[in-house]
Amino acid sequence: MLQKKIRLVLSLLILGIGLTANVMGNEGPGNYVFHESNESGIIFAGEHAAVQLQWYSPEVIRIDYLDTSEALPDSSFAVVREPGAGLQWAVEEAEDHFFITSERVNIRVGKNPLRVLFLDRENNILLEEALTVDDSGKEEGPRKAEFELPEDLNFYGTGMRGVGFNLRGLELEVYNRQNYGYHDALETMNVNIPMTLTNREFALFFDNRWRSWLDFGKEDRDRFSFRSKGGIMTYYFIYGEDVPEQLKHYTWLTGRQPLPPKWSLGFIQSKFGYSNETEARGVADTLRAMDIPADVIILDLEWMEHMGDMLWDRNAFPDPYSMVKDFKDMGLQTVLISQPYMVEWSRNFPEADIFNYLVMDESGDTYLMENWWSCDEECAGVLIDFTNPQARKWWWSKHPPVMQNDTVNIAGYWTDLGEPERHHDDMVHHRGEVEEVHNTYNLKWAQILFEGHAEMRPEERIFNLSRSGSAGIQRYATMPWSGDVGRSFSALSVQPHMVLNQGLSGMVWHHSDLGGFTGDDCIPELYVRWIQHGIFSPIARAHGNDQCPTEPWGYGEEALDASLKFIHLRYELMPYLYTMARKTWTHGMPVSRPLFFEDPDDEKLYNEGETHLWGSDFLVSPVVEEGQTSKQIYLPRGRWVDFWDNTTHTGNQTVTVDTPLDRIPVFVKAGAIIPTRPTQLYTAQHPLDTLILDLFPDDYQNGHFVMYEDDGLTLDYQNGVYSTTAFSLVREPGNATTTILKIESRKGEYDGGNPERTYRARFRNTDTPAEVILNGRKLDEAESMQELRHSDAAYYSDTAGHKVYVQVMGSTEEEYKIIVTGK
Repeated sequence: MLQKKIRLVLSLLILGIGLTANVMGNEGPGNYVFHESNESGIIFAGEHAAVQLQWYSPEVIRIDYLDTSEALPDSSFAVVREPGAGLQWAVEEAEDHFFITSERVNIRVGKNPLRVLFLDRENNILLEEALTVDDSGKEEGPRKAEFELPEDLNFYGTGMRGVGFNLRGLELEVYNRQNYGYHDALETMNVNIPMTLTNREFALFFDNRWRSWLDFGKEDRDRFSFRSKGGIMTYYFIYGEDVPEQLKHYTWLTGRQPLPPKWSLGFIQSKFGYSNETEARGVADTLRAMDIPADVIILDLEWMEHMGDMLWDRNAFPDPYSMVKDFKDMGLQTVLISQPYMVEWSRNFPEADIFNYLVMDESGDTYLMENWWSCDEECAGVLIDFTNPQARKWWWSKHPPVMQNDTVNIAGYWTDLGEPERHHDDMVHHRGEVEEVHNTYNLKWAQILFEGHAEMRPEERIFNLSRSGSAGIQRYATMPWSGDVGRSFSALSVQPHMVLNQGLSGMVWHHSDLGGFTGDDCIPELYVRWIQHGIFSPIARAHGNDQCPTEPWGYGEEALDASLKFIHLRYELMPYLYTMARKTWTHGMPVSRPLFFEDPDDEKLYNEGETHLWGSDFLVSPVVEEGQTSKQIYLPRGRWVDFWDNTTHTGNQTVTVDTPLDRIPVFVKAGAIIPTRPTQLYTAQHPLDTLILDLFPDDYQNGHFVMYEDDGLTLDYQNGVYSTTAFSLVREPGNATTTILKIESRKGEYDGGNPERTYRARFRNTDTPAEVILNGRKLDEAESMQELRHSDAAYYSDTAGHKVYVQVMGSTEEEYKIIVTGK
């Protein structure tokens, strides 16, 4: 019904008024002619175009500029929601404008010319479309939206950006691009999303899949704009009082990332490449022989004889499924790479060629790319046409025979080169021009894998390591990384910015090749510093080509010890990290977060993209300079405890921290409760039967934490099959300081949940107590940590370390109150 009304209004524009077709070009929509309301919004007809406003939620409003020559808006590849019915809004008409009031946002639509202005409920201006300017000289095309740019407006997100954190003053191309061996900050990379969050209570998402550009005040410091090579001009105004709220609504609109399998949050070992079964087995055996925690081994393209085969090379891997089963028995999952390209020698090429599943040239023949890089001898490569639904289905059909057999399953997918890496302008697709389909190519690939995997293993979560993407791809569970980065400190230094801006674009599992991908300068210090950054990233995956080792033991004993210290720490922090993972699915909240989440009013934090939050309670600053032995860190408001030496610092100041090779600046919010566990060799090695609560009691800040648990593998969590346990921490200062920890009973159940558990609380910055009370009962003091570990209920004082440990064994259905009273 709504589409019919749109057609009717535009027909009236064309037939009844005789208007010209010009969308957001030289003239814009022109002056107001008439308007019409429908069940979800309003259409304002102008002299040259119609402006349509639709409410998707009280916070999300869609704006279409509808050219009279293009009857309906483009279908969206990104948006999964529909306009909302029953939302409350009202229109008042004045002499020179319309004023629309709604639940969260007010809108003023000027008449002469038609121009939209967004306000909050107190009528403070949030966003104002600029008066139309001459855009005819832009070779990129006429479709453009332009807005006024206040002096205090900052921009974040837009995908994989390493040029900085705050993007104001930059012009950024929105066109996925692979950059091999880069060392410096680049403006355009593998993931480009035409969405920006701001510090001014709104975000903007331009729902346009064509090649396009975002100008955040580079050309005109008083205006910012979006322009594209084609498509209807559609954007979404997203209201949010702060960036987390804006992100929550954007990911609601385009879909949130499902929870990954828990094993994918462990350490991942990869290389380009483990060329045969003997080499791969040797890596697995060494990981376990050296007690190095790891959950995944990834096999690069060497597992196939030819790119595109989707079949094991039995000369290199004579008994692959026995190998995969042996890996699984060792706690190691196996992930295989695939590409959207194949070579002419691939066993799948003849079939794809005959049925026109490949991208064509202008004469209608398969497009052959000569001198393809993956061949030992000269050969041509071809690109599968994922704009063709039949080609997508055909390509998926090649996966089940490889991904599983009678004894064992391949655990996950690695989809590489999906920008697409080589995508020539004269290629011909089943649907759309190259500049239209380029950005969404990998999204359609991810979609068919997601849907196929759900049919093949309907109860199992998917793991898809994917190098490129566009808006909405996160709902297909992709885990992007920053491409084939060079091995250098310069290259390392741009990674934190990418992690943050990707997270603020809905890509919450972004990461990088730890150690760097390419380059023959094999620096132990660089490997360690990259591992440290990766451990406090969403995903920790060591990868690179064979010019340098990618394994922790490849750089000497000192580097190994420093790397292992952090790898073990990640496994100890798994209960905390997995709880943060839950929030990516429920709220679209990234794991790695900018510092201004702690204090949005502190302007010193607006441009800080290196030091960052890891979850809700950690503050981390990677060391990205060679030979750096100390680092200055600006702390946000509040109080922060040095994770390594327990020193407490007040916020809103700069502190200097020592950074020897085995340490980077890590702080924890004072008052925090961090759930941890004993380290293990892989995430599922032992159930969580011992929970270590790392406590940071503070006189001024109390703590609260709700720990999340589920089976880590299935989709049952989406049906409410999970459990939570709440903890609270209060310190009452006085002559005898009292610290109170409350452990509530576990809520909810899941398969594998522990009915009994050992809780071991570690109270930092706490001296030897006068007494410790558990549920009204005075506890005995153990003489050593060893004695404590074997006690049902006791405490131990680490006098030298200013820590007190309290242990209780009991049912997770019970509540516990621990009171530590100072002398």
